[in-house]
Formats: sequence, structure tokens, C-alpha cells
Amino acid sequence: MTDESVKTEPQARGRSWLRVLLIVVLVLAALVGLYAWAGFQLAPRLITSQSTQYVREHYGRELTLRDVQFNPFKLELRIGEMVLPDMDGSPMLSWKQLGVDIAGIRSLFKRAFAFEGIRLSEPRIDLVHRADGKW
Repeated sequence: MTDESVKTEPQARGRSWLRVLLIVVLVLAALVGLYAWAGFQLAPRLITSQSTQYVREHYGRELTLRDVQFNPFKLELRIGEMVLPDMDGSPMLSWKQLGVDIAGIRSLFKRAFAFEGIRLSEPRIDLVHRADGKW
């Protein structure tokens, strides 16, 4: 072995560790970015589409949800105005805003959802008992 090969071997090992570290950092950044995209963009769309589809299929009514937001880092869900119409089209169930704060760590340990807070503003329920026995 020459003196040059002895000097370059540690340098090559140092560069390989830097390369591995860079790859790990890039992969972690990509995963955090994907998680953020899924939480901020995908989750609100899925909540809106699946909720409206479920109500349409099971109740034959058009659910209206406005301004659905989810923060995946704070585990907070916000749903603006929600309106579930009665058979005649008038609002049967509605609210101006719903806020749900999920207690992430406690939920993991209990293996069930635990909540830090649930806020509902201006809830409204209009129930009519019809002559045919339906509500």
C-alpha cells in the first residue's frame, strides 16, 4: 500500500457515510412531505366525497360539507358548514363549524381515539314526526 491509498481510504469512507446520510435525510423528507400532502390535501377530499356518497346511498339525500380541513401534524379536523336536508329539502340537521382535536399519543397507547376537544358551533336539528311514522 502506498501512502496515497492510505490517505484516500478514510476519505472515501467519510464520503460514503455522507452519501448514506444524505439519502436517509432525503427519504425522510419525502415521507414527511407525502404525509403532509395526504393530510392537508387528500384527507379533506376523502372526508367530503365519502360522507356525501354515504348519505346519498343510505338516505337518498344530498349532504353539504363546506371548508373541510385536516392538519396531520396537530391532528385537528375542522368542518365548516354542514347541512343535511329533510325529504322536502329544508335543513334537518346543520351546524356552522365542527372542530375535533385528536389526542395523538393517548390514542396510540389506548388503541382507540382519544379527544382533546370537540367544538360544535350553532348546531340545529329540525325533526318532524310524519303521519306515516317516519321522521
